[in-house]
Amino acid sequence: MSGYDYLVIVIYLACMLGGGFVFRQFNHDAGDYFRGGGNMLWWICGSSAFMSAFSAWSFTGAAGKIYETGTLVLVLYAANFISFALTWAFFCYRFRQMRVVTNVEAIRDRFGRTSEQFYTWLALPLGVFGSGIGLNAVAVFVATALGMDYNLTMVTLGVVITTIALTGGAWAVAAMDFVQMLLVISVSVVAAILAVSQPAVGGLGGMLEKVPDSYFRWSDVAQPGVIVLWVIALLCNQIVSNNNMGESASRYLMVRDSKQARRAALIPAIGILIAPLVWLLPSMSARITHPDLGAEYPHLANASEVAFVAVCLDTLPQGMMGLLVCGIFAATLTTMDTGLNRSAGIFVMNFYKPYVRPEADSQHLLWVARIATLVLGVLIISMALLISTWRTMGLFDLVIRLAAAVSVPMSVPMLFGMFHRKSPPLAAWSTALFGMLLSLALPRFVTGEMLGHLIGLETAPNTRETTDLFYAANIFLVLIFCTAWYWVVALVVARSPIQTAQVEEFFTRMNKPVIRENDAILEQDVRQYRVLARICFVWGGLVSCGVLIPNDLLGRACFIFCGGLILAFGTVLTWQARKISRVSPDSTPVLIT
Repeated sequence: MSGYDYLVIVIYLACMLGGGFVFRQFNHDAGDYFRGGGNMLWWICGSSAFMSAFSAWSFTGAAGKIYETGTLVLVLYAANFISFALTWAFFCYRFRQMRVVTNVEAIRDRFGRTSEQFYTWLALPLGVFGSGIGLNAVAVFVATALGMDYNLTMVTLGVVITTIALTGGAWAVAAMDFVQMLLVISVSVVAAILAVSQPAVGGLGGMLEKVPDSYFRWSDVAQPGVIVLWVIALLCNQIVSNNNMGESASRYLMVRDSKQARRAALIPAIGILIAPLVWLLPSMSARITHPDLGAEYPHLANASEVAFVAVCLDTLPQGMMGLLVCGIFAATLTTMDTGLNRSAGIFVMNFYKPYVRPEADSQHLLWVARIATLVLGVLIISMALLISTWRTMGLFDLVIRLAAAVSVPMSVPMLFGMFHRKSPPLAAWSTALFGMLLSLALPRFVTGEMLGHLIGLETAPNTRETTDLFYAANIFLVLIFCTAWYWVVALVVARSPIQTAQVEEFFTRMNKPVIRENDAILEQDVRQYRVLARICFVWGGLVSCGVLIPNDLLGRACFIFCGGLILAFGTVLTWQARKISRVSPDSTPVLIT
């Protein structure tokens, strides 16, 4: 990397920190800080949901999986697309219509205070652990690209992310996601085109001829029975995890109304279908130009995870590598600061306010929210350092195994609870606990050979196949037994009259559309358009200045493309703000909440 790359990174980090302070003015109370007051426009929330669907893990853990197995990893993104399509069709507007600040408040309204506290104190450590994994992923990329110490990189990036979430809250997190989405998309396209254009690769056709046959013949990667079970399990995991009133509901609580929630859900569905096809190309090209990454990066336990960055270091012009680092950092920043903001919201709204200071006013809660964000940021950085010392599993397997063991057991009752009214509070927390204990017990009593024999494999499963079999078995057992447990509890345990009334009120609220359209809302819309437009102009202008870096014509064109895309969106947002500001106040309907 050149000095221009480092300059780009420094400017980017300064802009991100500045963005947090810009959106500080949007936060008047805890509701604004944690969910933007429920007034965000659909394209802001949709961009945030899309960015939350991936992270630097897509460029490290998933890239390593592509380097090793080829197109098989596309199954994960296809499963995500199906789950997001279901979100658009059935769930997103119901999430918004819960009319809560945090998703755990919805759990309290549906399943009572015991379930609220169970999910509160489970969500906090899991949020810290998940964000720690995300910080590990981005550190693998950034440390390799910059030649920095791995742990120092994690601490530095963790401090920046915590500062942004601390100052700007949900507004800064979601709004900056939109600009970062444009950056990630534009730089990814450039990286993919340059990767396949290398003489050693020979274009798209040459790459398809030179990569291993196993990239497209999945039976060479694992036995067909293992592949089929893994694919089905992955699909079930994504559908359940992305469509429940737990963590997945948080993405749509910020949007303005029910109609805009449906629009917001389209962005991650379409994005996760198209973007992986671009991300696939550099990592597949790396198999041709860097056939032995383990020898090139002997200090990394999972050297295949730097496949994407290795190719980009070969191909990107001066300054563009720094821009790519910014884009990858942006992808993880979304996951971590969203989790940071969400975890702080759960602590404040579901523990501190009801049990410590019930009489606290909005300003006091806002002050506590910032303290909680700071403390959680320190914990996430500490967790990331701990994970880096003991993890031996690749990031890809680590993420999906965590989902199978924890996310799915927590999600099953939160999915059924959105449609079944008669289940008692016990059904929620007991089902989640039962599923996690089942996941914990599985490796102690079952071996890979046993699973292979059960599905009739011709040969004993290897290490790769054993990992996939355990994942599939974990998903299927949890779904089957947790479902059975939930419905048995629902049939055996009766609800009190108070619980029945509370549940009926919850369903009445959840099934009533949110319609928000008046003068104040339109004024807020104009404000959002104008602020995001200005940020696009500033960042797009800075990226376009990369044309002054001494590169060849192609290198300069890369900066024009990336900066021009961001500037174009800034122009569209400015035009839309002017269009809305011309609307006559007399023509707007009444606010209905």
